[in-house]
Amino acid sequence: MNKNVKNICREFLISIISVYSETIQPFLGTLTLLNFLPALLYGCSGPEPLQAPLAETTFNVSVTRSGGQIEEADIFVFKDDRLQKLDCYQKISRPRLWNEKVVSSYGDRIIAVCANSGRTSSDWAFVSSLPSLAETTRSLEDESLASPFMFGARTIAAGKSNREISVHLRPLFSIVELRTLSCDFSGRPYSGERLSDVKIYLTNVNAVCRISEEGEILPSRIINAGELCKDDMDMFEEPALLFRQIEGDVGKNALYTDISLICYPNNSREESPGTPFTRLVIEGKLSGQTFYWPIDINRENGGKGISINERYIYDIRITRKGSSDPDIPVKTEAIDIKFEIEKWEEREDCSITF
Repeated sequence: MNKNVKNICREFLISIISVYSETIQPFLGTLTLLNFLPALLYGCSGPEPLQAPLAETTFNVSVTRSGGQIEEADIFVFKDDRLQKLDCYQKISRPRLWNEKVVSSYGDRIIAVCANSGRTSSDWAFVSSLPSLAETTRSLEDESLASPFMFGARTIAAGKSNREISVHLRPLFSIVELRTLSCDFSGRPYSGERLSDVKIYLTNVNAVCRISEEGEILPSRIINAGELCKDDMDMFEEPALLFRQIEGDVGKNALYTDISLICYPNNSREESPGTPFTRLVIEGKLSGQTFYWPIDINRENGGKGISINERYIYDIRITRKGSSDPDIPVKTEAIDIKFEIEKWEEREDCSITF
């Protein structure tokens, strides 16, 4: 503080003390004001200098994905330390107009991207750290084959370079594809018969999945438990994600069905009442009687069930009558199966702006 200003403040305060001590409280008042003198003088010095703002860095983000379109995205940046607290958040509601940049403070960070969540910014208010985000769950009823929910995360060193950061996004669900279907009952009493009123659907489907799910994944809520359930299907905006019907009859010539159904992971090691295997069910009428051909998905020849973001492709030829119960897997002599596993529509270097 300027020396003259200090002197003026001191003289002014002393004059107040003198008046106060002579007319009101000769002893106590003087001591009281003298005690406050240092603070009053300090107050004349003006505000303390402000702390320097936190350094920020802007980095570019390129998003690759496995299938599906990106309609909107939520981008989170967390500190890469023991607590993994939220550093910044950005909502991308119009990806085509996004400048592909994210602002963060300096240091080791974890960037996480959620696409097509259907949540508003306020819906994410509970996210204060990476663990709280990782525990977020999705319901199968909210999914879409065209624009599925997708998630991805990676570590970065914000501020150390201006290079582009690539984050790979993947859907949580897998696709069960019935590519072709035929039936050949040669040598049977019902030789020449055709399958009619054919329905294709999934049963014992895991309907809930955490967005960071990995490893062995057990079903936590099951829909179509043991059979097709109308009440469960009514919960879907797109029932065709789990149920399709084939127009016309099915005979010896392979019918290319173009049927793709979805389900969340279910790779429990053993089947039990609480962990039933997810099944692809073919239902149809033969000589006016309804039969079922249920197939445990990816359980033959050492298969470990359904994982995240895979395609299970089936070419099926039915050779015998099926089961009277949609929850009893069909015997191998009643059906010929060709089976493939692929990653779902793997795409590389696709920008979120596309």
